[in-house]
Amino acid sequence: MPPRTPLALALISLAVLSACSTTPAPNTQLTQARADVRNAESDPRASNMAPAEMKQAQDALRDADAAWERQDKPEDIDHLAYIARQRMAIARETAALRTAEQTAGTAGSTRSH
Repeated sequence: MPPRTPLALALISLAVLSACSTTPAPNTQLTQARADVRNAESDPRASNMAPAEMKQAQDALRDADAAWERQDKPEDIDHLAYIARQRMAIARETAALRTAEQTAGTAGSTRSH
């Protein structure tokens, strides 16, 4: 082996290891917020009965994702992910409330006939 080969291999190894160390650890709050939004998006009732609330939740998740991409402080990302999760909870509850109101309205009209 020429004398430069071990040095070149050492530099390549160092570059690979340093690239791995810059990958941020996953943020559990953000991961959970993404899962909550995905679950709600797959529920047609939420999209149909609470579209404005769903949009607010999706926008909040986009803000949290942008903070993650910018590598903002973890507590800032956690806060934005928390807001996204809360907005998603509001969307789910709004959809449930509107569904219940719709069901009650249908039951009332059926009863009066």
